Amino acid sequence: MAKLLSVVEGAFQLSGQHSVVVVPGIPREGDWQLKPGDPLTLLLPDGSKVETVIGGFEMASPPNPTSIALMLGPGLTKEAVPIGTEIWVD
Repeated sequence: MAKLLSVVEGAFQLSGQHSVVVVPGIPREGDWQLKPGDPLTLLLPDGSKVETVIGGFEMASPPNPTSIALMLGPGLTKEAVPIGTEIWVD
């Protein structure tokens, strides 16, 4: 059963990377046991779906006290992940 992980409030591309980082990402509260390679479904505001994976985790400095930024799998651009996109995980 899929669970809503978060709703994208911002997305950015790291220089030299082929992945998109989204925030807020993974809430620090809850029992999330996620790892790179786990499948994700992105439900875009226009109703379309994009299948991807967790590409990694991006640690900000200083760390965000409520969430961990999430790097999506390769092949996406920040324009492909608009604000309001829902991130679902099985």
